[in-house]
Amino acid sequence: MQKAIDDGDPVTIAELPKAEYETASNDQRFRAINILLDNNKGGADQIRADIGIPKIWDSFKGTDEAISQRPAEWERSLREKRNITASSHYFGGLRKLFFRDVVHVVTGYLNENEQFCKAQFPRLGLDEHGKVMIGPPTKQQTDELARLRPEAQKIAADKEAMSALRNVECGYSVKESLPGGAGDEKNGSHEGERVKFDPDPVKKPPGAPAQGEMKTWDEVNEQYQNLHQLVAARLAANPVLAAMDRESDEARQGAQKVASATREEALEEIGRSLIDTLANIAQTRKLLSPTMVEEFKPVHQQLVTGKVPTVHQPPDRQWEGSPVLRPAGQAIVEELSPEPVEVIAKAVGMFALYAVIGFVTGGTALAVAALAQDAAEMALQAGKAEALATAAGTNVTAETTLVTRGQVDEARAALIEKAAFAFLDIAGGISAVGGALKEVVQFEKQAATAAQKARSLADKWMQSGEKAVPVALLAETEAAAKEARAGANGANSRKGAVGADGAARAEVAAATAEKEAGAAESAAADMKASLEGGHGKAGHPEPIAVGGHKVGVRGVWVTRCSESPCSEIASSITARVRKIFIKGPTRNPAHWVFNEQLNDVTKAAADLQTRARRELIKYPVGHPSRVNAEKLLNQEGAAVEREMQRLENLEGAGLVETTTLREGIHGVASNLERTMVAKANAIFSRMPKPPKGKCIAMSESGTPMISGYATHPERAASVAEHAAVIDAALVENRLYDKRFRGEASASHSEKMAGIAVPGEPIAVALPMCANCYAFFAQEAKVSGLTQVVAEPHLTNVFFADGVRVSIDRAGHRTVIGPSGSISTTTTPAIPGQ
Repeated sequence: MQKAIDDGDPVTIAELPKAEYETASNDQRFRAINILLDNNKGGADQIRADIGIPKIWDSFKGTDEAISQRPAEWERSLREKRNITASSHYFGGLRKLFFRDVVHVVTGYLNENEQFCKAQFPRLGLDEHGKVMIGPPTKQQTDELARLRPEAQKIAADKEAMSALRNVECGYSVKESLPGGAGDEKNGSHEGERVKFDPDPVKKPPGAPAQGEMKTWDEVNEQYQNLHQLVAARLAANPVLAAMDRESDEARQGAQKVASATREEALEEIGRSLIDTLANIAQTRKLLSPTMVEEFKPVHQQLVTGKVPTVHQPPDRQWEGSPVLRPAGQAIVEELSPEPVEVIAKAVGMFALYAVIGFVTGGTALAVAALAQDAAEMALQAGKAEALATAAGTNVTAETTLVTRGQVDEARAALIEKAAFAFLDIAGGISAVGGALKEVVQFEKQAATAAQKARSLADKWMQSGEKAVPVALLAETEAAAKEARAGANGANSRKGAVGADGAARAEVAAATAEKEAGAAESAAADMKASLEGGHGKAGHPEPIAVGGHKVGVRGVWVTRCSESPCSEIASSITARVRKIFIKGPTRNPAHWVFNEQLNDVTKAAADLQTRARRELIKYPVGHPSRVNAEKLLNQEGAAVEREMQRLENLEGAGLVETTTLREGIHGVASNLERTMVAKANAIFSRMPKPPKGKCIAMSESGTPMISGYATHPERAASVAEHAAVIDAALVENRLYDKRFRGEASASHSEKMAGIAVPGEPIAVALPMCANCYAFFAQEAKVSGLTQVVAEPHLTNVFFADGVRVSIDRAGHRTVIGPSGSISTTTTPAIPGQ
């Protein structure tokens, strides 16, 4: 073996007898592997040489340990010579482990999905066979169906719009073929028949229309895909509705029935779809053979990227964190065809596996985490079922998440729907549906326009600061409210004349018109009542005084009033935040936390504004239910105002950078800190057990680091080099320092894990020593990155300004200032939240 290595002949190395490999040292084996990997001459000799790669890997005794010491060669083998490396017996064993773990994860998902489906029966008033139970429903059952109906209506309307987009002409059947007929953007390049839109890219019309002649396929497809993603998001947030209408992306009969049919009919539809899903789950279990398990590709992606929820993780193995398993898992994923096998899709629709991932144990948030973003593209191509699983993470743009904490962002959803409906009106898709729908849509616009005018007039009054409404302004607002009501009445009277292809859109349009009319009437009624008095009069509860200001309800707003003028509280907060927000690049974490708390109070005020409008349009001024709602809104508004005043006082007194007082910026936890602490603590659940007498540490995405320079000699040396760069002293130990001073200190597992991915949360299996505390404090100071390290009994946050915050498992926070000053609090949350 040694002579063949010295000669550097790849063919000679590859054709050595098996005994030569088995008697070689690990260093000789790795040197031989590198020679074979570097050989890229091609031809017959190349083939003869490559055969040696799997033979050498199979010759190791303790292959896992050998790879852990020299992971680079294993990664190169699987990256550069994957096909031949995968033929080794060792890799074959890893492949079996991988598919065994896929079965484990899939089985967990199926069990969870089964529990979810069965749990829906009593929630809705269905028996175990999906049939409506005899007797009156409970309040909870009534409320659950009432919650689902409007969601189903929106889904049906969005799917209906997707179907209507197929009526839009977007090109020609033949590209211009005459000599010299290249065409141009203005005049187009086409022959043949006008073609209607089909979302299949293969059916994109070859002939380009003239500029302005009709919408292009890309323009129509943009609206179609936006609606498709919105539907997927709505289904992810309402998984019980995802079990129906699986025939096609535009099928909506089931959703429409849930939205508008009788209680019994709606429940029968839901029950039937849940029973079908349970049958699919049972069928999928039967298909969990080694052959079929290869087709569960999103689960493969989850394993190798660490996205499998903790509750479903395979026992004793983390594929994403192992130097042996991670490259092997990636190679397995790459070697499998990216195209799904049709037999699986046709047999069970893949719905049973993916549709309700994680909803039992963690809601939509778990489903969001369940699939990596790169798996989303694969899943969307594989069919509707996988699309549902990834929908919770689907973005309209890179910054616009449609599902957050299990709820669809209705403001963003409304923008998508409004754009798509307007597009249909302009492009002619609505004309194919019928005139009655056009009338309903026109009535909706009438109500919306009039309601907007009423709101503008009410805003004008509210911002004027006048306690009484001018008579002329009131008359104009009341006229706008009547106009909105006429639009709503018109929409409701004509929606019944709309055919099946436009019924869902008509229902949504009429409901929107009704809502707009109600808002306009509420504003007018409130203005009229306010002629009799201001805050605390005319049926309003007394406002709450906060630091010389009064917080109370006017119109459909929570307002902050001084002597003059009044302003809507969200607008007031936004304007005041702009004045004290710390601008420009800064490495001071006190500034980061201060700005984050300003963002929090701004969001709280905006949420209050939205909720106030929603609650206050339900009842007229003076109604007992409205009075109670106003009292609660006043209290919430006062809490938001107090928090804003606290931040203003903190900035005004120059206390933003205070670190030793309870009122100081580090006395409370920021959202960023809470997130990083939670991530650090979560590492413990997937951290492998350390060898006897050793410690182990892991960063969020890094490889587990075992203490001691023998295990990771190169990493310990890197720690020493990094410590010299950041001027962090290492403790010398003459007994254990072998190669350089401070070697034993540099080989502490948390230091080795920390330098791999700077700034990532870290967990360590044993309590930290004083030198490690000093190391991470210095790292934070020099790098400007907050460092978070979780120990078994507490978690430490090292800030760039020299402050260290330690949080024990009971939530007690100890703030240690740069000078050693200490303060303790038991309030881990931001005041007012």
